[in-house]
Amino acid sequence: MDPRLDLLSVSPADRDLPPLRPSGAGAERNVSIWSVIRRWRLMLVAAAVAAGLAGYAVTAGGTPTYQAKAVLLVGPINTDLDTVKAAGQLAQTYAQLATSQPVLNATAKRLGLRDVGGGISASANDVTRLLTVQVEDRDKARAVRIAAAHATELVALSKQRQSSEPGPGELQIVEPAEATGGAVGLGAAPIALAAALAGFLGALGLALLLDRSTEAVRDASDIAAATGAGAIASISGRPLKHHSGPSLVAREPRSRKAEEFRRLAAKLRAVGERSVLVLEVDDQALAVASNLAAALSTGGRHVAFLDAAQDPAGAMALDIADNVSVHALSGEDGDDASARELLERLLAEADVVVVRAPTLDRSPVGLTWARVVDGTLLVASTDRTSRTALTSTVESLRLVHARLLGTVLTSGSRILGR
Repeated sequence: MDPRLDLLSVSPADRDLPPLRPSGAGAERNVSIWSVIRRWRLMLVAAAVAAGLAGYAVTAGGTPTYQAKAVLLVGPINTDLDTVKAAGQLAQTYAQLATSQPVLNATAKRLGLRDVGGGISASANDVTRLLTVQVEDRDKARAVRIAAAHATELVALSKQRQSSEPGPGELQIVEPAEATGGAVGLGAAPIALAAALAGFLGALGLALLLDRSTEAVRDASDIAAATGAGAIASISGRPLKHHSGPSLVAREPRSRKAEEFRRLAAKLRAVGERSVLVLEVDDQALAVASNLAAALSTGGRHVAFLDAAQDPAGAMALDIADNVSVHALSGEDGDDASARELLERLLAEADVVVVRAPTLDRSPVGLTWARVVDGTLLVASTDRTSRTALTSTVESLRLVHARLLGTVLTSGSRILGR
C-alpha cells in the first residue's frame, strides 16, 4: 500500500479510535516560527509598514545636525624627545580640560551665547600629540564658529600656564575650524528601516504570545494532538463556503481546491470505503461533503449524497455534480436500524454514499451514522475550530466505537489578519 495512505490503514475489525494525546493548555506544543509568521503575516506586515512610516516621518521632519572640527598640536613642532613625551601626556589632559565647565563657559562668553556645552567633544592622540575639538549643532555656520572659538580659548588657556620659552604645554592650531560635510547621523531611510524591523519584531512577539494562548486550531499539529489521527487533507485558500448550485469541484475542476478534493477522494477509494460520514465540528461540513461527493463521482461512479443535518428546505443543492444523487434525512431515520436500512438502500443504487451530519452539540444523529458507516471524517477550520470541541467530538466517537479516518483541515475565518 502507498505509504501516504498509512493514515487510513485501519483494520475494519478494529473500529477503536487511536489513543488520544493530551491537548489544551497543559499539552506541549511546538510552535514553528515560520508557521506563526505565515498565519499572522498580514498583521506583521501592517506593523512593520506603520512603524517604518512613523520612523520616516519623525526623522524627515526633524532638524538636521551638522559637525565642525578644529585640530590643535600640543607642544612644539620640533623639540627634544623628553618634551615630546611630556606633550603627549598633556594631550590627554587638554582633552579633559576642553570639556570642563570653566572652558565651556569661557567659549560661550566669547561668542555671546548662553551655553555651548551640549555639542562639544574632544579627543587626543598621545603619539601624534594632536587634539581634535568637535562641535555638533543644528546650524552649520554656528558649529564652525563654536569650534573656532573653543580652539582659540584652549590656546589662550595654554599661554596663561606656560613660561616664556616654548614647552610641552604649548598649543597651536594646525587645522582651523571647518565643517566636516553634510548633516551627520543616520538618514530618514535607515531610520525607517530600523523602525520597520522593530515594529515587525514587536508584532512577532505579540503573535507568538497570542498563538500560544489561543484555543483555536492553528495547523495540522493541533489536529494530531487533539485527535490522535492527524489531518487527512488540507483545503487551502480562502474559507470554503457552501454554494447553492453545483459544487466547486464541478464548477472549477482545474482549481487548486478541486485538485485537493480529488486527492482526498483518491485516498478513500484506495482503502475501499463505500460509505463515509463527514461530521462537522464547525459549519464547513456541508461544503466539504458536497465537494467530496463530486470528487468521488469522477470516472462514472454513482455517488449518493445524504444530508443528515435536516436543514431547512433550499439549504441543500440538488445539482452537486453529474452522477451524484442528493437525499435528505427524514424524521424516522434517527435510530441505528433505520440508518442501516437507509444506507443499504442507497448502497444498492450507488457505488459510494457520503453522509453529512451536523455538530454533535446540535444533534446526536452524527453518532448514529458514525456507528453504521465504514469511516468518519471530521471537518475542522484553522483559527476557528476549538481544540476542546475537536477533542470532545473524538471522545464521543470513541464511545460508539466509530472508525475515525482523519480530519479535513480547511481555512477558517481570519483573526487579526491571520
